[in-house]
Amino acid sequence: MSAPAVQLWMEAMWRACWQGGIAICVVWAVCRVWRGQPPHIRCWLWRLAYAKLLLALLWAAPVDLPVLSPRQPRAGVTSAPQAPLGAFVLPLPSVSAAGGRDAGSDAARLPAAAATAVALAWLLGFACVHLRLAAEWRAVSELRRSSRPLAEESAAELVRRLCVQMGLSRPPLVLLSDVARSPMLIGWLSPAVVLPRRVLNGCTDDELRLILAHELAHMRQRHLIWGWLATAVHSLFFFHPLLWLANREWRLAHELACDEACIRATNAEVAEYGRALVKVASGCNARAQLGLAAGADESLQALRRRLVAMKWVMRKPSRGLRTGSAAVVVAVALAMVPWRVVAQTTSANPPKKAPAVSPQSAVPAKLGLTEAQAVQVKQIAQTLQDALRQVKTDTTLADQDKAARAKAAYQSAEQALAGVLAPDQMAKLLAIGGAKAILDGGNAELAGADNVLAKLRATDAQAAAIRQVVAGLREQLAAVSSQPGADKQDAQQAAMALMQAAEAQVAAVLDDRQRKALADMGGVKALLADAPQETPVSPGLLAKLGLDNGQTQQVVDVLASLKSRIAALSPSGDAGAFVAAYEANLTDADATIAALLGDQQKARFIKIGGVRGLLVGSTLISPETALAALNLGEAQVASIKQVLADINQALATLKQQAIPSGEDRKLRLTAILNDADARINAVLSEEQATMLAKLGGTPVLLGMGLRAPRAPEPTRPAISKKKQ
Repeated sequence: MSAPAVQLWMEAMWRACWQGGIAICVVWAVCRVWRGQPPHIRCWLWRLAYAKLLLALLWAAPVDLPVLSPRQPRAGVTSAPQAPLGAFVLPLPSVSAAGGRDAGSDAARLPAAAATAVALAWLLGFACVHLRLAAEWRAVSELRRSSRPLAEESAAELVRRLCVQMGLSRPPLVLLSDVARSPMLIGWLSPAVVLPRRVLNGCTDDELRLILAHELAHMRQRHLIWGWLATAVHSLFFFHPLLWLANREWRLAHELACDEACIRATNAEVAEYGRALVKVASGCNARAQLGLAAGADESLQALRRRLVAMKWVMRKPSRGLRTGSAAVVVAVALAMVPWRVVAQTTSANPPKKAPAVSPQSAVPAKLGLTEAQAVQVKQIAQTLQDALRQVKTDTTLADQDKAARAKAAYQSAEQALAGVLAPDQMAKLLAIGGAKAILDGGNAELAGADNVLAKLRATDAQAAAIRQVVAGLREQLAAVSSQPGADKQDAQQAAMALMQAAEAQVAAVLDDRQRKALADMGGVKALLADAPQETPVSPGLLAKLGLDNGQTQQVVDVLASLKSRIAALSPSGDAGAFVAAYEANLTDADATIAALLGDQQKARFIKIGGVRGLLVGSTLISPETALAALNLGEAQVASIKQVLADINQALATLKQQAIPSGEDRKLRLTAILNDADARINAVLSEEQATMLAKLGGTPVLLGMGLRAPRAPEPTRPAISKKKQ
């Protein structure tokens, strides 16, 4: 079992334990305080308490209950959108310069080794419970085989009359046993009443009638079927201390219900029935069962409580008592469901219809999300994207700090997703990349290694091994590319050798079908592919060039190499030298790609703006690198950071506004960026403004990547004016 799955299982078990424990305590308190409640109400209360443990284990997302008054915004004030169901607050922890990670998000989680040890201990206990269950099943089966049908016609006639009185359409088989210690009902599919020989020989006809009526009451109220609920809960939560209390009260409640049904069906006196109970209980030894048989509880304490409760059995419940009993059961049943009280929606702001999950969406389809879950996942993804954008554009943080904060954002998103998804859905999500897979509203296709592994239908063990190989390969390739003064040809040969070694390691993990499928997808290169939002070029732009597969791969390789070379540039020292090297790399990439293209393709390449046009939206240099390359003074840095903060606020406001036309939104975005250009250029010198324009302008400082190159304005012919 993988570490994320173990952690998810532990969270679900902990949730079920404390919520189920509260339910058990509440039901126990109600039964203690309200001693005169009808026995069948007591049975239903304990059934609901047991069901709560299973519901809390499997049902994590709360159900909205819109009962609060809607919040009305004041006139002239635009209210900020409220946090939607399933939304979360992403922490932005303070990270030390040494790169210390924030442990707040992991405070409630056990270390992986401890979590695995707990899981193994639970599996051991689970196996022991099932061994005991199998032993009881075998004992009941052996008891049935060793018993023989009761031959006395009078007893058979008595059973038929009691079945008519108690509303049973089919009388059960009555068996006589020399092994059984007390009367019991066995067999939930083919029920049979087992009578010990000592009970048959030692009881009068009236006492035998009461004993048989009690066992038939178990059958009438389907206690053996309900016993499977208790068996399932005890198998999963065998370690829960309150379940021992619940088991005792559960069995007592069912016995009291049968006592009441028996007395009412036979019109017996309470004292007479009590004497029969004492007579049957004499010589019996208490023994706990897991629900495979229903019979008289053999403990003396339970017998005493049943005898004390006899005075309540024959009381005719008043109308108020019946109404109160029904109200208590309904209230407890409603409490079993995880509700959440939310504000009502107003007519001015009607609820939006949940968008249907697109069949092309990889994540919703793989997880089997409902429409409500898809909406919540999309909201969480949007919040995550906003937080990552905020981290990316924060110019006060070092790259190491940004990585730590981004990791904390992903962890918080996964915690929020765990509250929305079922445990099996969350396990699947973690297997395909976790929170990264739900970016772009949960509708993005899986990317890179996750996409390839999904197509290969790799098992958890295969996926873990392949991810380890890919991670090691990435580190080795990065080390090769970063070696100073290395010959380009030697570096390529070393990288090829690393790729071949990784191919062999991955092939050893896969079967023949998977190896062939991986080869068709491009081999290890497919596993190294980044997410769509991180690819160096838009596939749509490449399509406009009309490239074949070989040309496409060559262009992508050139652009990837360009990004690596620019990332290796250092802004320290002469600012002009950095900008010159930046432009030289772009010019070299332009020439390299142009040499790969035909005449028509080259014309299209020039028309879209060359390399800069292909890399629209891509981030070649970080905002921090751009600022460092300009050699700014402290006052300039402070002024530019204030401008960037204002622009980020304007962009956030634009995002929240309901602008129906995409063209209008594009025009407003352009106006905001043009205003930012003007304000920043006013702070810079002419030389600094020129260098910033060469690096990409204001969008680079905002972390938005390169802007589309502006097409040159057409020259207008001069109009000669005739002299009047």
